[in-house]
Amino acid sequence: MELASKFAKWILPIDERFVDAAWVKELFEIDSGPYDDDEDFEMRVNNLIDASETLRRAFESPGFRQGEFSAQFWCEMKSRGLHHRNLLPYISYFASSYSKNPENLKADIVGLIVASVYLKLLSLPGAVVYDMFHQVIYDYCVDKLCMASNQKQTGKKRNAGSQSWQYNVTKKVDVLLDDLIRLQQAGFLTDRNLAINVTVKRLAEMLIGENVLIRDFSIEEKSIAFKAYKALFIACDEEVNTSLVLEQLLSNALSLSAPLSQVRHHFETVSNFVAHLLAKKEAKDVWSVVIVFVQQLLARSVERAESRQQAAHLTTTLLEKMPMQLRNCVLRWAFTQLAFSERSTHRLITLELFHQILQLPEFDDCDSNELVKEEENEEDEPEEIDPLLHSLVHFPFSGGSRAIKHIHILCLVLFRIDDVAPMIRTKALNMLSDILLCADKEPLAQVVQETFVVPFTQPVEIECRVSVLWQGRFDFLRLVLDNDAQVPSATTIANLLAAISEDERVYVRKAALQALVSLAKLSHHWLSPSFLELLSSHCRDPAVMIRKQVIICMSELLKEHFESIPSVVDNWVLSVLPCLQDPESKAQELVQEHFHDVFFENMRAFNPGMSGQSLLPWNILRLAANFNLKKLLSDSFKIWAKEKRLPHNFVAIVKSYIETSFNKEAWMLLAILAESQDIPDVQFAHEYFKQHSQQIKKTEISTMYLVMRVLMLDAKSLGANETKELSHLLCKKVENLSFATDLIGTAIDLIAAIDIANKQMNAFQIWCKAVHKKLDSKICSYLKREGHAPPDSTEEIKMREITTLGDIVRASSMSDYSSKLSSALISVVLHGQKDAGTCNHKELAFAATPRLRAAATVALGKIAILQEQVAFQVVGVFQHLLKTSSDNIMRCNVLTVLADLIGKYATLVESIVAEIEMCLHDPDADMRRHALIVVVQLLQGDFVKLKGTTLLFYLLTTLCDLESDLRDMTASYLTNTLIAKEPNIFQQNIISAIVLLNAYENHNRFSKIKVSQEKVKKLALVGVDNTNKRMLVYTFMLEYMSDDHRFDSLHRICTQILGGFVDGLFLLGTEDHILADALAVLSCEQIRLRCMKVTTEGDATDADEAFSKLYDQTKKLFVAQEVKKKIMENIVPIIKSLRVKLRKARSPLADDLMRFLRDLMRDFKSEIDEIFAGDKQLVEEIAFDLRQLEDQEKTGNGEEDDQAQDSD
Repeated sequence: MELASKFAKWILPIDERFVDAAWVKELFEIDSGPYDDDEDFEMRVNNLIDASETLRRAFESPGFRQGEFSAQFWCEMKSRGLHHRNLLPYISYFASSYSKNPENLKADIVGLIVASVYLKLLSLPGAVVYDMFHQVIYDYCVDKLCMASNQKQTGKKRNAGSQSWQYNVTKKVDVLLDDLIRLQQAGFLTDRNLAINVTVKRLAEMLIGENVLIRDFSIEEKSIAFKAYKALFIACDEEVNTSLVLEQLLSNALSLSAPLSQVRHHFETVSNFVAHLLAKKEAKDVWSVVIVFVQQLLARSVERAESRQQAAHLTTTLLEKMPMQLRNCVLRWAFTQLAFSERSTHRLITLELFHQILQLPEFDDCDSNELVKEEENEEDEPEEIDPLLHSLVHFPFSGGSRAIKHIHILCLVLFRIDDVAPMIRTKALNMLSDILLCADKEPLAQVVQETFVVPFTQPVEIECRVSVLWQGRFDFLRLVLDNDAQVPSATTIANLLAAISEDERVYVRKAALQALVSLAKLSHHWLSPSFLELLSSHCRDPAVMIRKQVIICMSELLKEHFESIPSVVDNWVLSVLPCLQDPESKAQELVQEHFHDVFFENMRAFNPGMSGQSLLPWNILRLAANFNLKKLLSDSFKIWAKEKRLPHNFVAIVKSYIETSFNKEAWMLLAILAESQDIPDVQFAHEYFKQHSQQIKKTEISTMYLVMRVLMLDAKSLGANETKELSHLLCKKVENLSFATDLIGTAIDLIAAIDIANKQMNAFQIWCKAVHKKLDSKICSYLKREGHAPPDSTEEIKMREITTLGDIVRASSMSDYSSKLSSALISVVLHGQKDAGTCNHKELAFAATPRLRAAATVALGKIAILQEQVAFQVVGVFQHLLKTSSDNIMRCNVLTVLADLIGKYATLVESIVAEIEMCLHDPDADMRRHALIVVVQLLQGDFVKLKGTTLLFYLLTTLCDLESDLRDMTASYLTNTLIAKEPNIFQQNIISAIVLLNAYENHNRFSKIKVSQEKVKKLALVGVDNTNKRMLVYTFMLEYMSDDHRFDSLHRICTQILGGFVDGLFLLGTEDHILADALAVLSCEQIRLRCMKVTTEGDATDADEAFSKLYDQTKKLFVAQEVKKKIMENIVPIIKSLRVKLRKARSPLADDLMRFLRDLMRDFKSEIDEIFAGDKQLVEEIAFDLRQLEDQEKTGNGEEDDQAQDSD
């Protein structure tokens, strides 16, 4: 027979020594071959190739009769001495050649040919009888399947002919797959479990390197990947084999390290393969395996976000192709079991799965519970793949395999928005936002409308209140699954979202705010004052991400609801516009962008019948003016002008609003525009001024001020005749005191601007001197003189005289000094003031009103800025006013003047600051507010230093102010500006804060601040009633310290204060309040090191998070060793000595000391003996004291509970 002859030419003559050696090793790892030195090796290989081709042609021939051919072939082989004992060693040697010599290209090809021949031989009838199957050789042959994919993965070029080699290998692997499929179809592998295992593993491995997407397995393809899947499909004839196949595919898919597109192709192909199995195989053979496959897939794909998304997508694809009963059971298992797993990653992937299911049409219920009944009747339950996951078909509640509807998923999302794991809270909140934003999409449209829209016809007020939607898992599943699912009330959900928006995690806050905004987009009734206030408050959020998000959301709400809900505009102006001064440039740019869009997209020329969007920019301008935000508008227009983003016809559009209902806003906008760019022709402003300046009404003063600002900023664009006419008119009105006091300064500045534009500054100085001389004599006549009648001018005229004098001095920088003039002004300021005799002032000829006194204060300040002698003269007057005056308007003016003097005269800083800082404790809230603004401005301008003064402690005590805006302003300055500038300031002053706030007399021992005891008592917050206020200050300082600073503070408090009591620097009994504060600070949560708070609670939900947790744990161990060392060396000896001293004195502070010790030791429970240097008696005594303390605390809590029950 020709085929047997070719085998004989390949092998004969038989090398008996080689055969015997091979069988001794059981055909495994044969070191040397029979033909390594044979000169006819090439000819033998050609005979092998011919034998393979002959077999292939025989199998492919239409009339091939396997039985007849096989009987004849095996007899011929036996007659030639090629029985299995002689033949198998040769096949084993050549089949294993690839792994033995990877650089031998010819050996690779020969190995593939031998593997193909061997599989063909096994598929012939009689191969079993002839003992041709050997597991080792079969393993070698199946290993060849991975040759092509291995080369694709490594990407190595073996030599210059690598491309040709790759093509030949791929072609031979393709043939080998055909042989394997033929062998499977012949049923040869049936009951050969080891062979099946090896086959499945190698097929799954080779598919890793195949980047092929197969969408439909019912359509035959010629690709290697398709043939590999076909072989796996054939292997799934039994349930055990099906489980093995799916397990291998899943394991390889999860471990695949490749580009994202290839990973997605692989996952999708696996999904399509499983769907094909479900369609072609019997349900009872495949369903239980698919169940385990889904369990494994969802339980194991949790480490990375990409893996979770891929697993959820694969599961969703499978669910669409599953039979109805199986699909519903899988979903119900995920809903009732996996969604409530103790592992946070399992709960997270469940949400990911249901998030994708929400994108699909709602699944239907099954008509029967046949699957559940069949599984219940089986004696053997499915094997659990994870101790955390229960059997799929075991439901703790009724309902069988009913479908999980979208409303059930909505309820699950609501259940998880307050999960303990931050990642799950974030995911659930994002899902809720998506559901609300897609409220018009069935089938949840009706539920969302009925829950969040229909019940409300009026604005819905919300509050930050934590609400329990369901009482745990059992209550949730019972109410949601056993009965018709009921969504909690919308107000309860909104209140919970408001509470979550204050979460400490940035991404959780971001997601909660997005959900709230989605509610507002769903129905405008949610845009209530409380809702808008909540959003506005987050414009000051510590995280720039949140601030940017709120800026975007509020701008979107403004564009959509500005006409129907006016309060949206108010909140936008009050909260978003101030973000133009945000510390982060990105936030500033974002506000600039949205402001530009809102303003210019809706800016149109005036039309009497205009409404809607055209009015929005003017409403914004009106509100900005009312809220004193003009500077922010000015800064924005300067940026837009520099970037050339202003419309070319913008001036013309704004001019069209003059003499309309938006007249004031138009002039304000023109004034702002004049600050950022030149207005070509301001003749229109000149005409307006001439027309309206004859009789200026009180309501038009602010508008006329803006008109004059426009003229002043662009005076150079006026012609010579216009400037001359305007200057003459202004000078005449100033001399005649025709202008209101609010316009005098601007009018004088406009006169100066015109003279500068015309290069006539000398004329301006001459005019100023003439006016000054005239006013000097008039104001000096205010003093009472014998034989002279008092001036008969009205109060308004006197106001204008004093104001004009001050502005003339300011504008001309006049340095001429008249002692009589300053004396007259001082007398006006001090008129009617108690104890004013100490200031050496003269008597007035008339009674000065508070309004006149305030004007005189401002004028004196303007003179003092230019004349140093006057400055030193009036400082004492102003300080006296601050202490004694009851007129808060006057005192606010005095504060402003003193702040200006600090910037001019450095020698006055110390005395003035000492008075200003005390105003932070003033009884009047407006005075405290003004004082705080002045202090912050001085600090920001570096005119005042905190070092060596009590100003820092006055600022810190402002954190306890009754007014929330003062607290917020102080906290904002301290956290955003001061700490960035002086990061060590809280650490350096924590001891000083404790001793000063307790009014300790010998505070100089611990502080370099030189201050009288009288002033310390005014600053201090002494007494039990102020304990919470002092703790607020201490904890605020600690909250914004780094870990290094916290431990340094702990160390210094122990050594200086606790050690001071041990050494007798402090007296027990009389100064216990200081020790009580120190122990309270040492026991508070804020002093604990952040790195020591690292816990292992929850699971890492991503690779980065897992690395972060590992880093935190390592850091904790390192820091713990250093902290322990310092505690042992410095702190423990002090605690031991102080404990003895307090016990001896029977001080109640001994319990506070033990609380501190308990908190100190909670991170070192296993090292207590080492820390206390093996002093067992001391350890036992401390343990006894701690037990007593805990018993007392429990007893106290029990008594409180009893009292509460009695009161009920």
